[in-house]
Amino acid sequence: MKTLDASPRAAQIGTWLAWAVVAELVLLRMGTRTAVHIPGISAIAGPYTVVSTGARIAFAAALVLALALLVLLCVALWSLGPSSRVAAVAVAVFLCAAAAVALGAPVLVVDVATLAAVVVVAPFAVGARSRLHATWWWAVVIVALAGAIPSITEAAAASGLGVLRTTWLGGPIEVAAVLVALASPVLTGRSTSRRAGIVAVVAAAVVGIAFAFGVSTTEILVLWNFGLSGFLPAAVYGLAAGCMAHTLVRLVEDGRTTEATAVFLVVAGGVGLQSTYQSALTIGGLCLGGLAVVPRRYQANVSRPAPAGSEITATS
Repeated sequence: MKTLDASPRAAQIGTWLAWAVVAELVLLRMGTRTAVHIPGISAIAGPYTVVSTGARIAFAAALVLALALLVLLCVALWSLGPSSRVAAVAVAVFLCAAAAVALGAPVLVVDVATLAAVVVVAPFAVGARSRLHATWWWAVVIVALAGAIPSITEAAAASGLGVLRTTWLGGPIEVAAVLVALASPVLTGRSTSRRAGIVAVVAAAVVGIAFAFGVSTTEILVLWNFGLSGFLPAAVYGLAAGCMAHTLVRLVEDGRTTEATAVFLVVAGGVGLQSTYQSALTIGGLCLGGLAVVPRRYQANVSRPAPAGSEITATS
């Protein structure tokens, strides 16, 4: 009997999921939601139907891949040893909570499960990184936790529970999220490349111009898709997008594809509890971020020779 190491499979599914999320983000969250603001949309009903159909397919694919990723992450985390099994349980509880909400349970159930999963997974996500990298990932975790508070209190109020109003946290959380994006280049150090520079400039320009000249539509899209209100200057969001784009490209160029996928999924998950789907992206991203440093953290555990006479072997 052999122990199945699901880590490589989870990393592969994570990459596929990232591409599906890109398609879903462009076609569904941006394309179809922008189209409703176009006057005379009926005149281009044919192309719009094609886009909306592609959006539904991309979203369905992303949902299936997100589910597959979380299941594989449960297996991978469990196989890494006792220290990561609590994280596997937390991810499994989130999946059960999501299923319960789909069957009619209050949204508060999955919101609390998401918050608990982020708390439990956080130490694994940070991993045995350098102090600077660990600081950045802890900042991501703190923003994720803080962003969940307003959503949870709102869901609790809707369930009849008397809670304090926390909507005022939105502004500080958004500032923190933007600062995290601006600081993302610490993951790649001072290294850069021509390709990363070009992508960063393009991303910064597109986002900056969108905020500067398409204020109302852009703010609505950013609020719906990422939980940000867009109250900061356009240049700040442009610079944050450029920094994040530069980081993602450099991570891929450095061969750190799993970590790039993890960062992208966390970004796509947005700030706050936008939906169960986006919560799954955040949790999956945090777990993949931990798997990216598994060879350093668990080398002794996963490559230790099996006891004499045993058929069980571990793979790494």
